Amino acid sequence: MLAKDLEDQTITHRLKKSKMIMYISNLNIKDNHVEMILFDQMGDSINKGSKEFCEKILLFLNIKLIVKSWEIEVCRTNHFSDYIGEDDWRDVWQIVWKLKILTDGSNIPAIQLPDIFVELDIVDDSWNFDEVVTKDTKTSCLIISYFLSEKDREKAIEKISVKDVSSSKDKYSITTIKFSQNKIMDNYFQLTIDLGIFASDFYSNGAKYAEEIIDICKDFNGITHYSSVP
Repeated sequence: MLAKDLEDQTITHRLKKSKMIMYISNLNIKDNHVEMILFDQMGDSINKGSKEFCEKILLFLNIKLIVKSWEIEVCRTNHFSDYIGEDDWRDVWQIVWKLKILTDGSNIPAIQLPDIFVELDIVDDSWNFDEVVTKDTKTSCLIISYFLSEKDREKAIEKISVKDVSSSKDKYSITTIKFSQNKIMDNYFQLTIDLGIFASDFYSNGAKYAEEIIDICKDFNGITHYSSVP
């Protein structure tokens, strides 16, 4: 849904919390942690989460473990956007959430989603209108890319790790880049790149630093938008 259309909705309509389709992607399991990216069509259906919310997600994934704690981080990425050519930066860099669940287990078996993302029939009951994400909310910027070979992914990581970001550091508080690696659908080596937290002007000014990282992924045959995956 376009950002301008979302703003045009009345408070009454949004408070009804009519059922929205939520999706799960970038599933990554490490020892006793289950990490993923969640997104929807509107960008405001998740808040702080709850133990019950996380338990339902684990059940959906057929992980029968107890939720000890969880962390939810609001992010933006252009990876799932169907409005790349729009003038409004919010349509290009859409809201997603990074969820990390700590369980009471260990060495949880790896799970691969059957597709890049799958529908999740779960609602976050902690959502409330007073805490929705706005254009002024600072967000982590995520780049997601798929590679057909692990070697290409490694080359991309190496190039990104040594990239000169001095010009961007002058304007933004660039921190250490975080990489998350996974394999999906038995065919693709997935790479999720967390560039750090940015204010809205980073995106409204074209997110040049992020676009440069995307170009590096493409240099090594990375697929940086979900619609381009065969």
